[in-house]
Amino acid sequence: MKRENPCENNLVFDLAFLRLSNEIPVAQFCPWTKHHSPFSRRKNDVNAVCTKPFNEGDVLSAECDRGAFYFFSEEGNQKFLANIIMFNVIEKVGREMDHPINGQAIIDYIKELVSIPSPSGYTEEAIAYVASFMKENNVPFYINHKGGLVATLKGKDDTKHRMLTAHVDTLGAMVKEIKASGRLKLTAIGGFRWNTVEGEYCKIHSGNGKTYTGTILIHQTAAHVYKNMGEVKRNDENIEVRLDEAVKSKEDVEKLGISVGDFVSFEPRVEVTESGFIKSRHLDDKASVGILMYLIKVIQDRELTLPFTTHFLIANNEEIGYGGNSNIPEETVEYLAVDMGAIGDGQSTDEYSVSICAKDSSGPYHYKLRQHLVKLAKEHHIDYRVDIYPFYSSDASSAVRAGFDIVHGLIGPGIDASHAFERTHIRSIEHTARLIYHYLLSKMAGQ
Repeated sequence: MKRENPCENNLVFDLAFLRLSNEIPVAQFCPWTKHHSPFSRRKNDVNAVCTKPFNEGDVLSAECDRGAFYFFSEEGNQKFLANIIMFNVIEKVGREMDHPINGQAIIDYIKELVSIPSPSGYTEEAIAYVASFMKENNVPFYINHKGGLVATLKGKDDTKHRMLTAHVDTLGAMVKEIKASGRLKLTAIGGFRWNTVEGEYCKIHSGNGKTYTGTILIHQTAAHVYKNMGEVKRNDENIEVRLDEAVKSKEDVEKLGISVGDFVSFEPRVEVTESGFIKSRHLDDKASVGILMYLIKVIQDRELTLPFTTHFLIANNEEIGYGGNSNIPEETVEYLAVDMGAIGDGQSTDEYSVSICAKDSSGPYHYKLRQHLVKLAKEHHIDYRVDIYPFYSSDASSAVRAGFDIVHGLIGPGIDASHAFERTHIRSIEHTARLIYHYLLSKMAGQ
C-alpha cells in the first residue's frame, strides 16, 4: 500500500472523498478548534486528546489548504485536523482539483501592482507591467487609444466571445495650486474623502520626469498651534502637501519643476500578515488584476483551450467612470467585471469569500449570469456571497450604458474599508480565482 501526502507538491483536493485505512493512529485526528489552525506551525498541534478515531473504510470529505489537510464529519458540523504524513489512502473517491490555485503567487502579483503608482490618467507604468507579463506568457494583446490593454485567448468557439475586465487605475490627486508657502493644494482624482488619506505619504510626479515625496496634511495639523484642528473640515481648501524639499515659496517649488497638473499618488503601504491578510491601498482593483494575470498564466502553462474566445481588458479609467466602455468585440456575449466586493453594515460580503453582485447603483446585473456563477460556486464548493452594493458602479455597467448588447456581471474579492486603507484575506483571493477559473471553462449562461 502506497503512503501518500495529498498536499505534497501543491496537490490539492476539491473536497475530494478519501477512503482511509485503519492504520490511522488515534492521536492523528484532533477536533478542529481555534488552537488547531491550518496556518499554525507548532509541532504539538496534532497531539492533543482526540475523539473517537475514524473507522476503516469511512469516506470523509477532505480539503487541503496551504499545506494543511483537514476533514469534515458526515454531519458537516465537526472539523478534524490531520497529520497527513501518518495515514494511508486506500482509495480516492471523487476527483482531484483541476485548478492549481496558488494564493501566494497571486499575492505576489498584487504586491507588485500596488507598488506601481497609477492614479487615473497616469497609468502607463502599470499597463507596461501587465504588457510585459503578457509578452512573457505569449499572450497576444494591444494597447487601445485610451491606454488600456486588451489581451485575447482564442477559444474553441470563435463565434461567441467573453470579456473579463479589471482595472489598474487607482484613486489619486493632482496639483491644483502652488501656495505662497511652498505647500501644494490638491484636487482629487476618483471618489474618496480627504480624511481617508490625511497623514499619508505621497509622491508628486513632475512633468520633467522627476518624482518628489511629501505628506498629505490639513493646513491646521499642529495641535500645539491650532486648538480646534479636530473640527476643521477635510476639504480642498484645507488639505495640502508638505514637500520633503527645502522650499519656502512658490518660486522654490517651481524651480524643482513641479507645476499645476502634476499627478500625485498615495503610498500603498502594502503588508501581508502571517494570518493571511493583505492590507494596502489600491486593492481596488489591483487585487483583481493580479487574479486575472495568475489565471492567464495557469491557462498558458497548462496549454488549456477555453471553450470560447476570451478577452481580458485591463482598464485604466474605471475610477473616473469609463474604463471598460469601449474596445468590446461585436462577438462578445458575456462581459464579466472583476472588481472589489463592498463590505459594511448590512452587507453579506466578507474578506474570506468571493462576492457576487446582484445589483449596484446602476441597477441589477444579468440574472442568468448571476445564477450561472452561483451554480458554479455551489458545484465546486466555492465560498461565495451574493450582495448588493449601494454606492457602486463597474466597468460592466459602463459598457451597458455605452449601448453594448451584452450579458453583464460583477464579482470580486471582499475588500474591507474600500477607497481607504483596504484589506482582504488570501481565502477571498483564492475563492475568487477558483470561481473565475471554472467560469472560463464553463458554458455560456443559460445554455
